[in-house]
Amino acid sequence: MNRVARAAIAALLLPFLAPAARAQDIEPRAYSNAPIGVNFLVAGVAVTRGGLSFDPALPVESPSLRTGSAVLGYARVIELWGQSARVT
Repeated sequence: MNRVARAAIAALLLPFLAPAARAQDIEPRAYSNAPIGVNFLVAGVAVTRGGLSFDPALPVESPSLRTGSAVLGYARVIELWGQSARVT
């Protein structure tokens, strides 16, 4: 069996022999060690401006998009059954 055939067989078998890959989506600083009783206040603004892409057959001339969003958040670190917890 030549090298090309062995490489092709290995490429076909690799997905079945490799262990499952797992990913985890964690909020940044989700496990930060904040003292109990600490309050967090978060505020933010996002503004978007730009053009839009339409089908050239549509009778839309110079389309544009403007959006604005605001966010306000509050969190407090509390004690819950002897462990620190966060209420957001």
